[in-house]
Amino acid sequence: MHSLVGDVSDFYLAAAFFIGVIASYAFHRFTFISLGGLISVGYLAGALVDPLDVVATIVLSFVSYLLLYNLVLRFFVLSSRRSFELGVLTGMVLSIGFEFLVDRPFLDGAPDLSAVTIIGFMVPGLVAHEFKRQGVGRTIVPLVGIVVAVGVLALGVTLVAKALLGADALQLTTSTAAEPLGSSRIMLAMFVSVVVAALLWDVLGLRSGGYVTAAVLVLSVSGWIPALVLLGAVAITYGAVTLACKHLPVFGKQRLTLAILVSGIVTMAAQIIILRQTGEAVFTGFVVVALVTPALIANDVVRVGVWRTGAGMAATGAAVAGALALAG
Repeated sequence: MHSLVGDVSDFYLAAAFFIGVIASYAFHRFTFISLGGLISVGYLAGALVDPLDVVATIVLSFVSYLLLYNLVLRFFVLSSRRSFELGVLTGMVLSIGFEFLVDRPFLDGAPDLSAVTIIGFMVPGLVAHEFKRQGVGRTIVPLVGIVVAVGVLALGVTLVAKALLGADALQLTTSTAAEPLGSSRIMLAMFVSVVVAALLWDVLGLRSGGYVTAAVLVLSVSGWIPALVLLGAVAITYGAVTLACKHLPVFGKQRLTLAILVSGIVTMAAQIIILRQTGEAVFTGFVVVALVTPALIANDVVRVGVWRTGAGMAATGAAVAGALALAG
C-alpha cells in the first residue's frame, strides 16, 4: 500500500482518519461496541501503509490489558477514570519501549517520534481499556475488520482523487521535512502532559483539551500563524457544535464526532490555502493537529466552559514547557 500512496500519503492519512471517525461512531451507535474511542480506527487504518505497525499496536494493546487489568487492578482498586488514565500511560510506555527495543534494533526501523505519532502512542491504552470493558474477542474482531475496510475505502478515495486532481493538488505538507524532534523530549512532553492533565481534572475539575494536547501544542505549534489558525478552528468548531446542540440531540460521541469533522475540514482548508499561497505548511504533525486537537479543545469548552478549559490548558502547557526547559 505504501507504494500506492507514497506521494500523497498525507491525504491518505487524512482520508483514513475522517472515515475512521465516522465508522467508529456508526459502529458504536448500532452495536454499542467501542473500538478504542473515535480515533483508534482512523489511526490504525492510516498505519496500514506499514501493516507491522498495526500488528504491533494490537499486540501492545493486549499486553497493556494483561499488565494493567489482570495484574495491577487485582491488587489495587481504582476508579474507572483513573484506571483508564493508568491504561493510557501503560500503553504509551510499552509503545515507546517497542520503538527502541524491537523496531529499531530488529526490524530496521528508526523511531518515528514526531508530533504526528503522539496519538499513536495512546492507541494501545485506549484499545486495552475496551478489552477490559467489553472483552478481548468482542473488541478485536470488529476492530480488525473495520480497520481493514476503512483502509481500503480510504485508499480508493485517495486513488480516485489522485486520478482526477493529480498528486500536486493533494499535497498537504511541504516536501522538505522539518528537523525531527528529539525522542527524549517527546517522551518527556507526553508523560508530563498526561500526568498533569489527569491530576488537574481529578483534583480541580479543569480540562486540558485531551491528555496529550499540551504536548502536541508545545512540540508542534510555533509562530503566530499556526496559533491563529488553531484558535480559529477551535472557535468555528465550538460555534458549530454549540449550534448543533441547541437544535439537535447531539451529545457524547455524537458531539465529539461532529467536532472532529468540523475542525478537520477547517484546518485542512487553511493548511491547503496557506500552503498554496506561501509554499509553507502551517503545522508540523499535520494529521494530529488538524483533525484532533481543535476538536478536543472545543469539546472541552462545551463541557466545562472557556475558563476551566483555558486554565487547564495553560497549566498543562506550562508544566510541559517547564519540564522541557529543565531537561535542556
